[in-house]
Amino acid sequence: MAVSIKDLNPDTMARSPGITYQQLLDQDTHEVPPVLRLQSPKDLGHADVPVERYTTKAWHDLEVERLWKRVWQFACREEDIPEPGDHIRYDIAG
Repeated sequence: MAVSIKDLNPDTMARSPGITYQQLLDQDTHEVPPVLRLQSPKDLGHADVPVERYTTKAWHDLEVERLWKRVWQFACREEDIPEPGDHIRYDIAG
């Protein structure tokens, strides 16, 4: 659930030192769309990610199926395929 920064207690939020994202938006010289001010302040903790998530075939296969095949991928620039019929082969995860 997204909430306004005004509803948050900064003393209970996990964040990095320095100015907040909201303070950065306050300094912007252009109007900031309200959607950029919404926050979801769930503390995700600081537990280590198991090394298996980076090294096992099972996790790799899950990421290919549930992530990489479902998101936009940058394959090439327009100038790489200037003529009709030009193509670039782009394999997702092998």
